[in-house]
Amino acid sequence: MIDVSNRVAVITGASRGLGAGMARLFFERGLRLAVCARSRPDFADDARCISRSVDVTEVEAVDAFCAEAASRFGRIDLW
Repeated sequence: MIDVSNRVAVITGASRGLGAGMARLFFERGLRLAVCARSRPDFADDARCISRSVDVTEVEAVDAFCAEAASRFGRIDLW
C-alpha cells in the first residue's frame, strides 16, 4: 500500500455520502484534510483538518477555502 500520510487532500461534499466516507478513510490513512460542504462537515478543526461550510457555486468562497488550506498545510496534493 502507498504511504499517503501527511499528504493534503481537499474534499468537497464532505458532510455526507461519498464525500464523508472518503474524508473518514483519508483521515484514518494519515492525510491532512480540508473538508467542506454547504452544511459544515462533522470533522473537528485541528492540526490535521480544516472543516468549513462552503457553497462551491460561489467562486470567492471556494478561492478563500483553497487559500486557507494552502496557507495552513503549505500545499494541496489532491482535490
